[in-house]
Amino acid sequence: MQIKSRIIGVVLVAGILLSVPLYLSIPRISRAVGFQKYSISMREAYQIALKEIAHQDEHVRLHMVTSVDIDRPKKYDGSSGRLPHWNLDFVAPDGDLYHVAIRGGRVVQISQEGTASYADSLSPTVMFVDSPRLAKLAIDNGLAPYRGKWGQGLNFILTAEKGRPRVKIRGATKDGVPAFLVFDGVSGNILFGAERVALGGGLYFLGRGTMRRVLPLPRQVADNISAIAVMPYPDRPTAIYVGTDARRDYVVGEQARLLSSYDGGTTWHDLDLPEKMNAILQIKITAESSAIFVGTTQGLLFAPDMGNGFKISWQSPESGLPEGHITALALSPSFSTDRTVCVSVGRPTIESSLWAVPGSVGAFCSRDGGMNWHRLDSAPKNVVDIAFSPGYALDRTMFLCTERSVYKSRDNGSTWKRLSLKVPKIWQIAISPDYSTDHTVFVSTGSGLWNSTDGGETWVRLAGAAGSPIAIALSPDYARDRMIAYGAFRVGLYVSHDGGQKWSLFAPSDGGDPTPRRIVFLRGGAIFFSTYPSFAWKPLRVWVDENGHPVSYPTPSHNP
Repeated sequence: MQIKSRIIGVVLVAGILLSVPLYLSIPRISRAVGFQKYSISMREAYQIALKEIAHQDEHVRLHMVTSVDIDRPKKYDGSSGRLPHWNLDFVAPDGDLYHVAIRGGRVVQISQEGTASYADSLSPTVMFVDSPRLAKLAIDNGLAPYRGKWGQGLNFILTAEKGRPRVKIRGATKDGVPAFLVFDGVSGNILFGAERVALGGGLYFLGRGTMRRVLPLPRQVADNISAIAVMPYPDRPTAIYVGTDARRDYVVGEQARLLSSYDGGTTWHDLDLPEKMNAILQIKITAESSAIFVGTTQGLLFAPDMGNGFKISWQSPESGLPEGHITALALSPSFSTDRTVCVSVGRPTIESSLWAVPGSVGAFCSRDGGMNWHRLDSAPKNVVDIAFSPGYALDRTMFLCTERSVYKSRDNGSTWKRLSLKVPKIWQIAISPDYSTDHTVFVSTGSGLWNSTDGGETWVRLAGAAGSPIAIALSPDYARDRMIAYGAFRVGLYVSHDGGQKWSLFAPSDGGDPTPRRIVFLRGGAIFFSTYPSFAWKPLRVWVDENGHPVSYPTPSHNP
């Protein structure tokens, strides 16, 4: 018994003795493997990096310091001026640029990357105000951590200007709009600051040769409308549905919205979505105006019965449709009887990206109204657009577009024929409402607008169509009014009343990007189209220097 007790005592003592160095080494081990994140200030990051880079060249100078936004948790939002991740660039006397990456408070990489001016970099004798003090000054002057998906929190950038450090802190206003302040790195004085503003963009109505902006209304919808659908009624105003793209960081809250108007665009209503969306990419309504399909970056939503339109009971596919962005969406013209809907699904090449490669997962169809899906195995890869023949119930004809080719199926998508058109970039396809008799197809491409009058067997480039066509649409009364509209990249909306021989240009002049992204025709030749905004910076307020003189601010720029 005594021997057993002695053995137990020896084991306990040995365990304690061994646990002490192990306990002391845990932080070092966890730091080495990256499990524990260490937040450090900008100056501490500089000192750590300088100590390591001095082994390469003891005469290096600091060129730039930037904080790094990598999976930043809320406790490291930068408001303390201390962050675990930094990038630093140093310049040697011969101009070689050395990049030092600090992750989790330690140097993980040193690499030589290009060249820079040694004379314009910071001498080691120049001291700069550290990030904790600057963060406090920024917050005291109204800058808040940004809560969006990119550049979360406060971000720090130190550069040299005529041998003097200058620090930009990026964050947001109290309303969540991206903003920044620039400090003199030696004195800590604020030099200037600005917030981002959106210029132009929205939903436009074109009728009888006049154009007006329908959206945005004050505080109701973002400017970047990415999808449009209309529901015409014979006895009341047209119902309009629009979806927004919230993947760009000026949108407060960064959540896409689906809105509807039942009085032709005078008033708008938010339609509840079952979850938060980054962007709504497609909206289609059945010809009978009973069902709605919405393609998003989070997948497909649909409602077989729209009810009164104010509150929709959404459904999701049950089987067969993989996760991904719905980059193309088409409904059968005879949906009420054949229940056919087809989509292309894409995914980003980089997991953290919010933009997908169109159709990279494949093309899929449902024959039961969206519940169950099957892959079109014979279809080409990377489908960017899908269209049904208006006479699909009889001719079983479908079209698919990839970026470079147009494909046609005459057997309900079982087999596909590659058509003769060869262009560098295809955006959309538009089928004549009277395809069964005129066999007319239009395709918008990077090399112009192309037309076929024999179902896609031969093609002619329309010489009168200027610019680089992106979105395209035909009037539902095309056989009678011969109206076509297309959006030219950074030019505006072109409209033709003679099948594409002559064109009239309509371009918004409110400062946004004039490229029409979506186009929808109404009966009678009226058109709804949407454009995206452009970005600019405007001063947060006027600062004065130490002598009380106003500090000049650069002219507002369209470059974000």
